[in-house]
Amino acid sequence: MGRTRIWSFPRGTYLINANVTVPPTCTLEFENGGLLNVGSANPTITWNGGIKAGLFQRIFGGNLIQSAYNRIGDTPYTFALQGSPKIDYASPFWFGAAGDGSTDDQAALHCAQWFGNNMVLPRATYVTSVSLILRRDHQFLRFLGGAFLKSSGASIGQVLGIRGDPPLTAAGEPARYAKEL
Repeated sequence: MGRTRIWSFPRGTYLINANVTVPPTCTLEFENGGLLNVGSANPTITWNGGIKAGLFQRIFGGNLIQSAYNRIGDTPYTFALQGSPKIDYASPFWFGAAGDGSTDDQAALHCAQWFGNNMVLPRATYVTSVSLILRRDHQFLRFLGGAFLKSSGASIGQVLGIRGDPPLTAAGEPARYAKEL
């Protein structure tokens, strides 16, 4: 089995303007102030490696969302970060969330939601102007002590939605469902 390589990103902004792949054998470690900035050339960053960063640390910036919002289908946007990251969770702060109760954090929330299967909301008040919908199997959203999610006041209909599928058999459980709410 191969050894994991750790690449360290000290304080500074690192521009990515071409397609990049982070292989499963690499972990990127972000020091405070280390930021990968996605450039205007709409590169795709295929992330299959790990990340070491704090919950409240911003590590990604720039052109993270590369399409208009799509209410239909499994993915609401085209994201710059794709792949199967080897992470336990993604934090919206990694993607620039303010968590101050007044700034619209919807872009950061969506990026964190779609980067891996688990999104952790650390203690903060997150505002969103677009519904956050859990659309994939085995996707988890975890609120840590004192985390709140609220509407921006715009008429978005719902702040959080869970798309379920009917049971696969007459006696079976739904294919997708919520538990421990």
